[in-house]
Amino acid sequence: MIMKYDELPYHSSGGGSSVKGDGKSTVTHSEDKAVITHAAPNTVSRVTVPIENPPSRTAQLMRIKAETSGTNGGTITKLEIAYGSATVFAAPVPNGDVVFEICLDADELPDSPPDAITVTLQLELPNPDSSVDVHSVTLGFGESTLEDVG
Repeated sequence: MIMKYDELPYHSSGGGSSVKGDGKSTVTHSEDKAVITHAAPNTVSRVTVPIENPPSRTAQLMRIKAETSGTNGGTITKLEIAYGSATVFAAPVPNGDVVFEICLDADELPDSPPDAITVTLQLELPNPDSSVDVHSVTLGFGESTLEDVG
């Protein structure tokens, strides 16, 4: 399913400056992105991006968009969304070295978020010069049903 961008009433995002690493990689922040490089060859690491709650307490997560890029084999392999400490959505990312978007099916929609939303990105950094740039992660929330427009 593909959704038109303007059909979702609420959007919350976290920029590259808010990315936090797990110690298995190095995170370098600049004004518009975070650059993640490995601390050791063939490293799999995880970074987190905190996301603000949408203004509506009843809105459901419907779409995820990550503005990323990878170099020399650096890629995002998995994305997870947590509300508080509970993972509410997880999906593999087949082309995680480019900008990607995930639209949730109706049976995948998690309940409305509590006070803390965290996006976790699992990275593969196979080469000494591998890296992944994270510019932003945006979550789209709505209270209507998904519409097939494609």
